[in-house]
Formats: sequence, C-alpha cells, structure tokens
Amino acid sequence: MKVLSVKQAELKVIVDRVDALKSDLKMTQDKKADLEAQVADCESRLIKATSLIGGLGGEKTRWKAESERLAVVYINLTGDVLVSSGMIAYLGAFTSLYRSELAEQWVALCEEKEIPNSGKFSLANVLGNPVTIRNWGLAGLPNDSFSVENAIINQKARRWPLFIDP
Repeated sequence: MKVLSVKQAELKVIVDRVDALKSDLKMTQDKKADLEAQVADCESRLIKATSLIGGLGGEKTRWKAESERLAVVYINLTGDVLVSSGMIAYLGAFTSLYRSELAEQWVALCEEKEIPNSGKFSLANVLGNPVTIRNWGLAGLPNDSFSVENAIINQKARRWPLFIDP
C-alpha cells in the first residue's frame, strides 16, 4: 500500500505535467490559428493594396497630363479672360459672325501686345461649365454656340445684357 501510494503520487505528478503540457499545446494551437488568420488577413490586404496601386498608376499618368494642360490654361488665362470680359461687356447685341470677327481681332491684339492667350478663343471653353451647358441643352436651349454664348453672357453679366434673339 505504501508503494502504491508512492506510485499514485508519482502518477499524479506525471498526470499534472501532462495536463500542463496539454494546456500549453491548446494555447499554442490557438495562437497558431490566430496567427494564421492574421496572415490570411494581411495577404488579402496586400492583394487589395497591390490592385489599388496598380489602378492609381494609370491615374498618375492622367493626373500628370491634366496638370500639364492646366499649366497651359493658367498661362493663357490673362488674355482669354480679357477677351471674355470684352465679349460680356460689349458683344451681347451683335450677331455670331460679328462676335467671332471681333474676338479674332482682340486675340490678334493680345498677341501683338504679347499678352498670353490660347490663340483660338471660345467663350464656352473659357467661362462655360460643361455640366451647366449640358443642363441648358436638356432644358431646351438650342445647342448652337451663339445660344450658349448668350446664356454664358447672361449668367456672367452684372447688368441686363442686350441680345439678338437667334
């Protein structure tokens, strides 16, 4: 009995160690499962990030081209706004042909005086908003340049403009 109780005590120590090892094994397996989940999550994020960076690479090219275009527009802004101001102030009552002739003369004068401008003047390109112009067309405004110019002059003028109704 004495030997049995000693062996049972030794068995209890060994069983306790086995239980402790099983507990450690369970914690390690849980930690492994958590780490595997984190790795899968990181891989998923990496794939999405790679896709996003690839998509933005094309946008970089577009943004660079747009930046270069806006730099040219910014340089030509002085002359274009000068001609636009003249059109708003003085040319509302004239025909489309006369407006375009005067605008060409003003552009030539700007070039003669070395005032930067775009060379080919269009009031819709300088002061027009494409979305607003499209909405005007949907609301029934004729789509010709003369009507669009009249609408822009009406929108931008501070006083009541005088127009020729086309």
